[in-house]
Amino acid sequence: MKKPARILILLTLLLAAACGGGGSVSTEAAAAPTTAGTAADQPGAAREAILSEIENSVSARTTSSSEMIAATDGMSISTGGGVETGEAGKVKLEFKPDGTVVRVGPNSSFTIPVLNEENGEPKTKLELAFGKVFVLLKGGSLDVETPSGVASVRGSLLSVEYDAEKGRVEATCLEGHCALEDEDGDEVELTEGESSYIEGEEDPSEPEMIDREDIEDWLEENPDLSEYLNQLPDPEDYPEDFDTDEGTEGEVFEEGEPAEPPAEEGESGYEEGAGEGEGVGEEGGEGGEGQYASFHRL
Repeated sequence: MKKPARILILLTLLLAAACGGGGSVSTEAAAAPTTAGTAADQPGAAREAILSEIENSVSARTTSSSEMIAATDGMSISTGGGVETGEAGKVKLEFKPDGTVVRVGPNSSFTIPVLNEENGEPKTKLELAFGKVFVLLKGGSLDVETPSGVASVRGSLLSVEYDAEKGRVEATCLEGHCALEDEDGDEVELTEGESSYIEGEEDPSEPEMIDREDIEDWLEENPDLSEYLNQLPDPEDYPEDFDTDEGTEGEVFEEGEPAEPPAEEGESGYEEGAGEGEGVGEEGGEGGEGQYASFHRL
């Protein structure tokens, strides 16, 4: 009888040990989801804009509650912050972690009320009080809001200039898909090589082809443009924007093509069904093609 008793005691001890081990495993397994859940609730890396390539007079406010101070290389701008440049001031903002770049021209001022993510994509909004900015977007969306209208880019190159005295905003889409919308919600979509403007309470203008001055401005103000385009545009491929003696915009013709004589009073100066390379009338050609004879898309 002693041997069965010892066996019974041994079995009891083994069973207790097994239960204890199982309880330990169960406790660890139950704890695992809590740890994973905590990690999942942690937000991603906060977005910020880092200042660099500062030229001449540039001031910045790092947050909505901070004072405007002289900008320095490496300064971090977060939501609510802003930048202001003087007469010859320029600065580059690189948004982290996505890499979007905004270059600010002279006599410009803006704040950044939105600097976050939406559905996993970077979302940025600039409120441009006056001046000009160049946007080189790397993912997500970016809106430039002015008192006259909102310019937006979904990829990838947009410049926005706002003249506060005239109440005029102009958006130039160098590459990708852009848009310009007024306060009433009237919107004009822009593709590469097109621009539009809003002046005062007018509707957005019909898209127009960009000219040589626009291209030269982009090349001069954006030394890192080659990172966004496989081939940089040649200003010589674009028409010059010039005025006639009467102060109205002139037409551009291919080399060697004679200019048309001035239209008689009461005539439009344009013929219906004008072919590609000729000027277009008020309605414009399909997709804006033919407005300038020497224009080439990127």
